[in-house]
Amino acid sequence: MFKKSEIETQIDDEIMTLLAALRTAKSPEEYDEWQKQLTAMHTLREKNNISKEALLSAAVNIAGIIVILSHERTHVIASKAFGLVKKIF
Repeated sequence: MFKKSEIETQIDDEIMTLLAALRTAKSPEEYDEWQKQLTAMHTLREKNNISKEALLSAAVNIAGIIVILSHERTHVIASKAFGLVKKIF
């Protein structure tokens, strides 16, 4: 359903490269440096994601607005109806 963007793919590739570098680290200082970079990459990947719940909520609200607007074409709607959008859906 959701395709990865080019940026997400590049971040995932970089994470895999850093994991391989962690396995071949020769000193504790080098290991710590790779680990800091890996943590930064994970943070970037998490910032880029929009939760599925947020997308679902937005879709439901848009669907409610569409239903009201399509009904309004044939019938008169009181202003109180717009307050009911979230209650209905």
